Amino acid sequence: MREKKNYSVFLFACVSLLALGGSLCNPVDAAPNDVAIIGVIPLVAFNISVSAIHDTDATIIWNTNWDANSMVEYGPTISYGSVRSDPALVTNHTLTLDGLSPGTIYHYRIVAVDLFGNRFTSADMQFTTTGNPPGPGGGGTGGGGGGGSGAYVILPGVCEATYNGVSSPVTGTGILTSCTITSSVNGMTDLRSSWSVNITGDPPAGAKFITYVLSQPSDSTRSAFDAALASQGLKMTALAYVMEVTKSQSIATGSVIIQMDVTRSWVSRNGGVDAVLIISQGEDGLVHILETKFSNYVLGTGHMNFRAISYDDLSLYALVAVKTAPVTVSTSPITTATAAVPTGTVTGATPIPTPVPPGFLLMIVILAVIIIVTGLILHMRAKEK
Repeated sequence: MREKKNYSVFLFACVSLLALGGSLCNPVDAAPNDVAIIGVIPLVAFNISVSAIHDTDATIIWNTNWDANSMVEYGPTISYGSVRSDPALVTNHTLTLDGLSPGTIYHYRIVAVDLFGNRFTSADMQFTTTGNPPGPGGGGTGGGGGGGSGAYVILPGVCEATYNGVSSPVTGTGILTSCTITSSVNGMTDLRSSWSVNITGDPPAGAKFITYVLSQPSDSTRSAFDAALASQGLKMTALAYVMEVTKSQSIATGSVIIQMDVTRSWVSRNGGVDAVLIISQGEDGLVHILETKFSNYVLGTGHMNFRAISYDDLSLYALVAVKTAPVTVSTSPITTATAAVPTGTVTGATPIPTPVPPGFLLMIVILAVIIIVTGLILHMRAKEK
C-alpha cells in the first residue's frame, strides 16, 4: 500500500511540473501582447468652386468636414501675394475677393485651420475675371505704355508637347507660368511639376522654354550636388527626380518659383518634411540649395507639393532628401594614457529585467523531474531492503 502511494505521489509530481513548465515556456500565455490602433481623421475641404465672377470680384465657396476658419490665398501667379480670411469656425465657407483686375487669370488656394490647429491647404486652382485686361491692347485703363510691363503671360493654353518635354512659348514680359507637367518617374506616378518666372525684357521672336522631367541627373551634376551639400554639413540620402528647363534663345528673366510633387511614402521613408530640399544647378555649373517649404497635399493624389524660390535663371532642379552629415572621427588608437573616463551620476533610471529564455526554463523543469524521480527510486529501494 505504501508502494502504491509512493507511485501516486511520483505521478502527481511529474504531471504538475510538466504542466508548470508548459505554462512558463509558452510566451503567448505568459505575456500576451495587446496592440492599440489609433487613427486621426484629417481636416479636409471639398466642393470648392468659384461663383459670381465679375470684372473686379469673384466669390469662392467650399465645405469642410468640421468647423474651421476661412482663408483664400490668391494672386495673378502661383506666389499669390494676397489673402482674404474670416476667423469664424464654420463648415460652409464663402469669401468674396474684390479689387481684382478685369480679364485676368487668378491663381488661388483654400486654407482652413480648425480650433485644434489642424490645417488643410488645397492645390493651386485658377479662375478668370470678366472684362478686358488692362494694359496695351486690352481696352482697359492705363493707356498703351511700351513693353506691356503690366501684362501677365499666363499658361497653359499654348504649351506644346515635344519629344520628351513640354515647350512653353514666351510672347511678352510679365509673369510666365508653365503648364503643369504630370509624370511617372522612379516608381512614382502622377507627379506634378511646374514653374513660374518673371520675364523682365521683351523676348525675341520664337522664344520658348522647354521643360523635361528626368529620373536622375548626370554623374557630374550629382557630384556637384554632393559637394554643395557637404559644404553645408549635409548629405543627400535620396533623390526623387529632376526637372530641367532649357531655353531656345536668350531670354531676360528674374526670380523663379519652383513647385515639385512627391509621394507621401517617399517623404516618410526619407526623413520627413524637414528633410526635403529643392536644389538647383545653373548654366554656370554653380549649385544653390534653395529655401524649400511644404506647400500642400495635392487633391486627387494625396501627393505632397514642395515649393522653392530661386533668384537665378531657370535651370535644373532636383527634389532631394538630406540629413546632417556625420562628423569625421579620428581613427588613431586610444591608449590608456589618453582614454577619457566618463563621469557623472544617472538618477531615476529603472533597470529593465533581462528576460529568461523559454529553453532555460524547460531545462530547469526537466532537471527537477529527474531529481525527483531519482529520489523516489532510491527511497523505494531503501524501503524494500
